Amino acid sequence: MRILLSFFLLLNIYLTAQENPNRVFKPDSTKQARLDSLMQRDSISFKSAKHDTLKVKPLVPVPQKPLSDQHTFLSFDKIIRTDYRNSQNLLQLLPFTYIYDLGQPIQYSNGSFYGVSPSNMMVIEDGIPIHNGLFNDLNFIQSEGIDSIESIPITQGLFYGNFKNYAAVNIINKEQTYSIPYSKIKYYQGMNDEGYIDGLFNLFLTKKLNAYLEVSNRKVSTYYANNRGAIWNGKIKFKYLLNDILNFTGSYGYSDLKTDYNGGVAYDSIKAISTLYDNQNAPVIFSSRQFNNRQHRFYIKTLYSPNKSSNTEFSLYSNFNRDLIDGDTLLLRNDIQTYGAILHSYYDLKNARIKAYGNFESSKYKYSYPLVNQEYGNYSISCGFSFDYYMLDSSIILSPLAKIEDYKFSDIEYTYPYIGSDLYFRLNKNILAGMSYGFTVSERDFFNDLEGKNLSLFEASLILNYPRLKGTVKYFNKFVDQLSPNLNYQSLILLNNMLMFKSNKRLSGISININANPGKVLFENNFSFYNNKNDELINLPEYNLNSGIYFKDSLFNSNLDLKAGFTAKYIGAATYFVNGGTAKQKAVSISPSFTIDFTLSGMIQKTAILYFTLENMLNKEYYLVPYYPMRKIGYRFGVSWEIFN
Repeated sequence: MRILLSFFLLLNIYLTAQENPNRVFKPDSTKQARLDSLMQRDSISFKSAKHDTLKVKPLVPVPQKPLSDQHTFLSFDKIIRTDYRNSQNLLQLLPFTYIYDLGQPIQYSNGSFYGVSPSNMMVIEDGIPIHNGLFNDLNFIQSEGIDSIESIPITQGLFYGNFKNYAAVNIINKEQTYSIPYSKIKYYQGMNDEGYIDGLFNLFLTKKLNAYLEVSNRKVSTYYANNRGAIWNGKIKFKYLLNDILNFTGSYGYSDLKTDYNGGVAYDSIKAISTLYDNQNAPVIFSSRQFNNRQHRFYIKTLYSPNKSSNTEFSLYSNFNRDLIDGDTLLLRNDIQTYGAILHSYYDLKNARIKAYGNFESSKYKYSYPLVNQEYGNYSISCGFSFDYYMLDSSIILSPLAKIEDYKFSDIEYTYPYIGSDLYFRLNKNILAGMSYGFTVSERDFFNDLEGKNLSLFEASLILNYPRLKGTVKYFNKFVDQLSPNLNYQSLILLNNMLMFKSNKRLSGISININANPGKVLFENNFSFYNNKNDELINLPEYNLNSGIYFKDSLFNSNLDLKAGFTAKYIGAATYFVNGGTAKQKAVSISPSFTIDFTLSGMIQKTAILYFTLENMLNKEYYLVPYYPMRKIGYRFGVSWEIFN
């Protein structure tokens, strides 16, 4: 890890020594208004003998747009002051998000949005889906290039995704077209030889061609028996600015995960409950099993914006995913190859915006189990339109939308429509209230936990955006009519001891996300509650709360921006439906849990941020999901540094 850090430092020195072709601005967030204003402030001047000035306007990149301005966003300022291990920790800051933590970094990890199973959620990165349709491991999302995260309402997930993934989140990366070389390194070290390093480099190869490279490595040694692991992630991206209205982007991403997989503590063989939390002596289910994953992700994108009233993005993408689970012999091999195309466009009228969205996706699956080999494919093609109508000087926004999708899995083909509408009220410049509704005819889908006649979705929200008070209050309701008995397994814990996600006829929830900064004290609270009216198992805690209180101030003539305080995590009781691997299905109940962490971060001259975290400082003992114990008290420290910019 130290050798890798030295390599990144030397590479930074080399990159920043290059000639600056056309200095424009110092990198920051991708907010378009900020980008436009910075661009307009800069020019290259030539003076003639008569002192005439010729100003040559630099090229303005066509930016990546969010899916909607009315959605909830996790801002860049919030991201950089959060001491996160990886992208999963950032997603936990969004409403109705729960991450299944297996207690040890790098272990297989996925999450749930709006209470749906992981196989029904979709992660979008810059408008392109990066899910593989089956496992949705979140370890492969690189974090240091993220500018903001867009939380998509449950009523709109179906509009932007395929295969009835009605819960989605959009990761928006920073606009990488900085004409000055830009580099950033994040490094942290923790207990059990846990280490992480991410190097990000950006430069203009020519005045029109920009290159971006990000490489990260994370590793950890054994805590419980057989759970070492390491993961490499890499991404290279090029952006070509043909002119101010037409840009081309190409990206290739690679991920390689190799980790031991112990299946959790062998609870049934423990004689004393105290042994469950003894990481030196607790028996595990698998003493030699391993889980390996390799991914290749590629896309090319055209961004076209002839004026401020219209924008069009067209993308071609390909994802390859391979899962290998082996011990003494090969137990499972999954190969998934996906190809797709996306068209996303909008056009502004005087008091309205028209949006068009089209998507084609085709996947081939090859599964190999002992004595079993399966091969099949699917495809989907969809198109949708929405119409945003602004009334009373944009104080009321009505947004009806409609979509139709044709889907084929193996030899089964069907078409289903989706119709919905959003209604937003801007009470003033700081308060936005809204409600949305969506409806579709649902049929059995291999990747879906729904099997019924109709699916209806509703969401209401209140968004506050004051200088010292920011918050979101949301309520959602999901209802499936004429639900048929269906048990959809999700290999969260892979083969043995796996979680089973059961269909829910009705599920509702409320989320309260409040950040208040009345002075030098900062309050951050994120609360989610799920109302399971039919007492059906959803493999989720009934409620979870992340609450923090911090001291925040600028010290030493504003050279140090300090944030220090305590974070409390309270997770309610949960019942998990577990398959023991021998067709024995059982319900396992988990008691409520409470932990406190101490965190400290200091931003030095707006360039480097130092982090320190003392985790589980009360040394609470409990297990997160059956049967993966919480980590004992431990520390983590690190630095995020924009070097030589």
